[in-house]
Amino acid sequence: AVGDFRFQEKCKKRMEKMMSGGTTLLFVSHSTKQVRELCQKAVWLKKGRMQMYGDVNEVCDAYEADV
Repeated sequence: AVGDFRFQEKCKKRMEKMMSGGTTLLFVSHSTKQVRELCQKAVWLKKGRMQMYGDVNEVCDAYEADV
């Protein structure tokens, strides 16, 4: 959560525009809400090791169950 609400919305719109044009983005966050909103696939890392990769909702559900 960096910046105020307007800055966050501006960044989100820019990322969505880039992705709609075919650009691949690497989005790193602890916010499963933001990950679910922006991503189709997710990678869950725990202590530097991959725990899970796949559908964003399945990965976020597993992450939330572990936290």
